[in-house]
Amino acid sequence: SWFLPGGWLSGVGGSCGVEVWKVSLFLVWGDVVFRPVVGGCPPLGSVGELFTRAWERYKTGDVPGFEDAPTVKYRQR
Repeated sequence: SWFLPGGWLSGVGGSCGVEVWKVSLFLVWGDVVFRPVVGGCPPLGSVGELFTRAWERYKTGDVPGFEDAPTVKYRQR
């Protein structure tokens, strides 16, 4: 019943996808898909550090939100 709105990167090579807002908390390649640099995708810090960074971002107004999906208009047949 809970849903966090926002952009989503699909995973590749068996990895799970992730919300775009969370990407800066992990060591990943800058790409249009979620590709960890190191297998297992370790976070960039302890759980406490990650929570503090995420909470500071949230308090300063950088909150997860809806993003426009890139779409291409196809020609009609």
